[in-house]
Parts: sequence; C-alpha cells; structure tokens
Amino acid sequence: MKSLPKIILTTALVAGVGAFSATSRADDNNRGSTSGNSGSSSGTSSTEKERGGLFHRDSKDSKFAKEATEGGQMEVQLAELASQKAQSSSVKQFAQKIADDHRKANQELQQIVQAQGITIDQDKTAKHEEHAQNKFAKLSGEQFDKEYVDHMVKDHQKDIDKFEKESQKGDNQALRDFASKQLPTLRQHLTIAKTLQGDRNANISGILSEAAGASSTDSSIRSSSAPSSSSSSTSDSQRNSSSSSPSSSGGTATSQDQLQGTDKTK
Repeated sequence: MKSLPKIILTTALVAGVGAFSATSRADDNNRGSTSGNSGSSSGTSSTEKERGGLFHRDSKDSKFAKEATEGGQMEVQLAELASQKAQSSSVKQFAQKIADDHRKANQELQQIVQAQGITIDQDKTAKHEEHAQNKFAKLSGEQFDKEYVDHMVKDHQKDIDKFEKESQKGDNQALRDFASKQLPTLRQHLTIAKTLQGDRNANISGILSEAAGASSTDSSIRSSSAPSSSSSSTSDSQRNSSSSSPSSSGGTATSQDQLQGTDKTK
C-alpha cells in the first residue's frame, strides 16, 4: 500500500511528459504549416507579379496599349465619317485608307491585349469617340476637309511619337513588335495628311502606289529568302531514290557475270 502513491506519481509524470511532447510536436507542425503557407503565398505573389507585373494599370506598356486602342478606334470612326462628308475626293480617298489600315491594326492590337490580359475601359473609349464625332458632325464642305486633315496631322504626329517610344523602350515584346510594325503606316498617313494640308485636292495616288510597291517588295524579299519546303522535299526524294536504287551499270555488270557463269557451266 505504501508503494501505491509512488506508482500514481510515476504514472502522472509519464502522462505529463507525453502530453508535453505531443504539444511540442503540434506546435512544430503548426509552425511548419504556417511557414509553408507563407512560402506558397509568396510564391503565388511572385508568379502573379511575373505574369502580370508588366501590365499593371500604371505601367507604360499598359498605358500604351490602352491609348493605342482608343486612338485606333477613334481613327476608324472619324475616317468613316470623313468618307461620307468630305467634299474633296482626295480627302475621301485618304479617309478610306485610314479606315482600312487602322481596322487591321486594331484587330492585331486586340489579339495582343486579350492574350496579355490587359483591360480596356470601353466606356471611356466610347465617350471619346462620341465627343470627336459630335465635333466633326457639325462641320461640312471645305471646313470639314480642313479640320479633318489638320486633326490627322496633329493626331499622327502624337501617335508616331508614342509608337517610337514603345518600339524602343517598351518592356513587352509583343507590343514592341506591334509598334515597330505600325510605324511605317503611321508615317505614310502623316505624309499624306501634310500633302492634303497644303492642297486638299492633291493627287495622293502616287504616294499610295509607292507605299503599295514598297510593301510588295518587302513581301517578295521575305518570300524569296524563305526556303521552299517543296523544293527541299523533292531534292531529298531524288537523293534518296538515287542512293537506294542500283545503278544501271551495276545492274548490267551483274547480268554479264551471270551469263558468263552459265557459259562456263555448259
């Protein structure tokens, strides 16, 4: 009976040590879990930053994409209006050129914007378009032609400056390439606009023809520099055919040997 208190005390100590060990392990597990979650959180933030950091709403690339989208859509809207209201046939021809080129550019830019996850405020863009249309809708005749051409000169001077900066200093390769690709067209538009600024009835067909010829030459150069897969395949097939098929002289020699062997046997 005297040993009973000792047994109880020993049992209590063992239980206490076990509980302390379990608590320590739980604390360690919690710290490990917290650390892991923290690491995972930081990892996610890093990934998100790498994926979307270039297109923070205040980044220069995001700003360029938004302004280029807004400006391109406005160019098309005004050009469609000018193709109807302009008095000069040359101004109408120029407006049609503007509409065609900027529609194509807008489609390319839209694909880039969607692929990169850039958000465009369409409501803001629509308001700017409406404001510009209302301004020019009130004009007519020579006054419309003058205001439209003057606007095209100022607008394209600004556009060229923005596109040059993006092509040289942009952080995103897709937008840099887009800006570089569009610069020749924007410069051509500015050249035509300045020509019409001096003479609203100037013949701009020559400028358009030169641009079309330059574009055709560039396409031809790219096409001729690219290797022809069909020619390459034909050459490969010919080489394979030559290497796999026996030569005619070899076949003749073999036939002669066989005939000689037959004569000797006889």
